[in-house]
Amino acid sequence: MSTACSSSSLCCSHQTAWGQWCGGYAVSEVLRTEQLRKLFGGLVAVNDVEFAVEEGEIVGLIGPNGAGKTTFFNLVSGAMRVSSGRIFFQGREITHAPAYQRAELGIGRTFQIMKPFPRLTVMENLLVGAYLRHPNRHAAVRWAAEVIEMMGLAEFASASARSLTTAGRKRLEVARALTLSPTLLLLDEVVAGLNPVEAEGTVELIRRIRDRGATIIMVEHVMRVIMGLSDRIVVLANGSNIAEGTPQQVATNPDVITAYLGTHEGRDARPQATWSPGTPAGENHSARDDTGPTLALRRVQAAYGDVQVLWDVSLEVRPGELVALIGANGAGKTTTLRTVARLLRVRDGEVQFGTNRLDQMSSHDVVNLGVAMVPEGRQLFNQMTVEENLLTGSSLARTRTLRRTNLDRVYTLFPLLRERRRQEASTLSGGEQQMLAIGRGLMSAPRLLMLDEPSLGLAPTIVEEVFRVVQDIRREGITVLLVEQNVQQALRIADRAYVIESGRIVLEGPGPELLQSAEVRRAYLGI
Repeated sequence: MSTACSSSSLCCSHQTAWGQWCGGYAVSEVLRTEQLRKLFGGLVAVNDVEFAVEEGEIVGLIGPNGAGKTTFFNLVSGAMRVSSGRIFFQGREITHAPAYQRAELGIGRTFQIMKPFPRLTVMENLLVGAYLRHPNRHAAVRWAAEVIEMMGLAEFASASARSLTTAGRKRLEVARALTLSPTLLLLDEVVAGLNPVEAEGTVELIRRIRDRGATIIMVEHVMRVIMGLSDRIVVLANGSNIAEGTPQQVATNPDVITAYLGTHEGRDARPQATWSPGTPAGENHSARDDTGPTLALRRVQAAYGDVQVLWDVSLEVRPGELVALIGANGAGKTTTLRTVARLLRVRDGEVQFGTNRLDQMSSHDVVNLGVAMVPEGRQLFNQMTVEENLLTGSSLARTRTLRRTNLDRVYTLFPLLRERRRQEASTLSGGEQQMLAIGRGLMSAPRLLMLDEPSLGLAPTIVEEVFRVVQDIRREGITVLLVEQNVQQALRIADRAYVIESGRIVLEGPGPELLQSAEVRRAYLGI
């Protein structure tokens, strides 16, 4: 076989079970990073990360939302430039090597969002990478066919990539990386979105890849999978290393538990305002039915395209309750809220709100019935003032008087917003922007308020204020469905909670009881 290598300073021949390719010297340490840092303006996404991987290991890289996992992959693969620090691959420094040279050296990766060439066949997709290793067409086709066979894609070799199922496209994504004959394979969320049978097949496939000689680093939100596969786990939080060890050691590490589940050191919330829902804002809003659940999901299935996320989800939220929906990254929490709000079509099952079937309505009709959602990330109009942002949530108020009444109630709950009502939203702090997002949700005088990660990215003192506000809202008669990554805080204030794992409800109970449950830890950490 021949190799393609454009930089003699970076490449040398190296033979392993995958064949011959450009690689570093045969050393046991495949990858090492020293004080690796990545800045986006003033945001530190990766903060002095120290990381080492030995030959033949499967290392799991885990951490909560925003921990820096994918950014770390981007730095190692060369998709992003480092701000400072050093990267070594098989004993030689590659900190400033471009991405294509790293691929030639033997670093392959997959991406969370699969982007094959949709009109090309499976074979043609793989030949793109195979030609890098084997410029001779016969050798390239032979190598691509070998990878196709190993990946279980032989019957689809002549099919277009867009005709594959989600599981098929995930396998194709891994296969494309394997055509580079990688020494080091970076796998980014290759199990997420698969059903249990497909997930188990992928797990076995990853083991076979390792047995063929590849070293693997995995980012995966299906914690049972990554804990079961990994020889060693490295944990990131806020861009920094916080723990390393065997899966069992990591799962019982107090710092890891705090990073995933949050803390419960806050004070009991105290009423801060006397806000209550006023005259219904919409014409249909007055048709209240306080008998039975306010909200009921029955065996709901939902998907993004053909990537199924929810599998037979059933839950209830009763009038006046504060119910928390918790689960690890990628479990389906936000998808559940989007399904209720009709921002995502229900594939099967029912979503009932009082006597109304939300799954048969449009999203604006759902709002008109009294359902409001405060999205993750706030999604404000940054160039508009505070008051203008609030008024965008008042479209159901039929008169100027009613809009002003709702606005005054929000200002009573958030006095700081009144003081800053003429400021642009972009000039507010993160905590103030979150208050504005909640206030906008309240402008429609909802019966049910859905909050998606209201404490995400906020300082601890601001998190305390957010949870006090959530309790105030519930005390004044608004039913609340809360998705929250700070599990300890959420369970502390919730009447009841549901735990969702891989798109399925796996646990239900009173918030304080689940606060002590080992099953909650297992759902988050896989052990």
